Amino acid sequence: MQANIFVFAFLLLSVAVAAYGYQPECLEPSLYGCRGDEDATFGWTFDREDGGCRQGSYCTRFGQPKNYFRSERDCKKACGNA
Repeated sequence: MQANIFVFAFLLLSVAVAAYGYQPECLEPSLYGCRGDEDATFGWTFDREDGGCRQGSYCTRFGQPKNYFRSERDCKKACGNA
């Protein structure tokens, strides 16, 4: 009986995670820009501390980070409008 309860709870949790749409890029560190006069690319990032999307930039020479979105709409679509 107890095993059935654990199986049911696991299945319920799995369905909830799948339905919510887990987005790992939203859990990555936010964009915080570059030092000095380095080339920067500007866009949008999800800020976990504030729980919302904000403008940010990254240093082009390091490559595009995972928590970068071209528009506020893309950011909100992936990470939610918290």
